[in-house]
Amino acid sequence: MARAASERAATGLGYNLRRDMWGRGYATVAAKAMLLWGHREFGICDFAADHAVANTASGNVIRKCGFQLVRRGTYDKFDGSETFDAAFYE
Repeated sequence: MARAASERAATGLGYNLRRDMWGRGYATVAAKAMLLWGHREFGICDFAADHAVANTASGNVIRKCGFQLVRRGTYDKFDGSETFDAAFYE
């Protein structure tokens, strides 16, 4: 029996831009290029991405790259100082 997409090991997509570069389309172009490169160079077919729900711009980038929402949940800052409502995509 095939495993559900959320149970497969997926390669995570991540990006971080300086605030003065936000809203110019760079994240979408770069993310699409990274996905294509990962697929062509390494044969990666399963990707995952997530964002804080409050960061709607990141959600827009993720959806423009063809990801589909698979669940909502939370995640913490690396130091554990803050928890965010999050959306998870594949």
